[in-house]
Amino acid sequence: MPQDQKITKLLREINIKLENNQVANPHDTISKIARVFGKSVDELLDFLPNLNNYKSLNIIELNSEQLITNFKNIQNHLDGKIVFPVLKSNAYGHGITHTYKKLQAYVINTYVCVDSLAEAFEIYKINNQQKVLIMGYVDPNNLNIKKLPFDYAVWSKSQVKLISKFQPTAKFHAFVDTGMNREGLKMFEVQSFLDSLTKSEKQKIVGLMSHFSSADENNDKSTDLQIKNYAFAKDLFVKECLDIKYFHIGASAAIEKKLAYDISNSYRVGLLLYGYSPINLVSKITSPILDLYSCITQIKFVWQDEPIGYNSQYKADKNTVIATLPIGYNDGIDRRLSNKGFVFVQGEACPIVGNISMNIMTVDITKVYKEFDIQIGQKVKVISSNPNEVNSVTNNAKLIGESVYVNLVGLNSLTRREAK
Repeated sequence: MPQDQKITKLLREINIKLENNQVANPHDTISKIARVFGKSVDELLDFLPNLNNYKSLNIIELNSEQLITNFKNIQNHLDGKIVFPVLKSNAYGHGITHTYKKLQAYVINTYVCVDSLAEAFEIYKINNQQKVLIMGYVDPNNLNIKKLPFDYAVWSKSQVKLISKFQPTAKFHAFVDTGMNREGLKMFEVQSFLDSLTKSEKQKIVGLMSHFSSADENNDKSTDLQIKNYAFAKDLFVKECLDIKYFHIGASAAIEKKLAYDISNSYRVGLLLYGYSPINLVSKITSPILDLYSCITQIKFVWQDEPIGYNSQYKADKNTVIATLPIGYNDGIDRRLSNKGFVFVQGEACPIVGNISMNIMTVDITKVYKEFDIQIGQKVKVISSNPNEVNSVTNNAKLIGESVYVNLVGLNSLTRREAK
């Protein structure tokens, strides 16, 4: 029986039990099914209408209109240069399928960029005509299944040869290492790489790419050197690869600064697309689109000097009202926010108290409990899209000395994403 039929059959059974209140813990049940079939909760909810009414305990809300505005703002900032949205790492934690569906109408004639073959398939399942550039390494043996419409970043003759063997229509973006010393052709290897290619293989090279190591820093000499190296490599490729037309070295920080502007016609936008600046954290071009909500599952009274959480790292300094939330570091809430971070309940910042657990965290709601009728199920904003609020991604990153990138991509892919 095909997988989709198995999922549908199983979900129909669950659906009947949901309607009759026969599922003790629907959140865990749906999540377990998702893991078994390698799906996200969102994908499962697409199978049956009634399951779309299932209320997730934790929800990531995405501002779709702001996402589109961000993309258009970046295009305007670059004065008509080509913009490739980067959807790798689950669209920087925002959800690759949700993000692509919202951007789809705006990237009909250009690439979206991913890191892996698995990510490319997520796009393929939505639109098998979309141009996709896989920037990470792909084992060519994984391409010997069916013909695919993807293009690939390459940095060796063997990659070109083997990928072409299994995917004859594939095109390539040659990746040159202009000074980061990560992936790519070293500068002294560029000419020998070109010499090794046949005429037909050179015709498959449609792009030249690289990546800055320190574009977010000011007056960095290594950036200047990388620009010079890229310009040198571009001249070599233009002479020998007559069908080459995409030139991109810059990502988010380079977009903000317009680095390599005269020698590029394309830019890859990742972090900036989602509203964050790798330079100043808070972007002047775009705005964050992600809010993470949870809910209160228990309220209890803790007396002064009683401990809370693992290892008794926090002791109540007064009689306190505590709320538990069904969310923890498994869901992407960094454990270093224990006894430091905040959530919002009824518009008030409430401190996280005690160590954050794998699936549970505790917050002090004493103040709001006295002012409002706080009940089980009360909505709680765990992460805010407002950069000025204390629990924004940027402020959480500052609080624990971590990268915004790490905080975003750590968000659990099984958490339900919804457009607002």
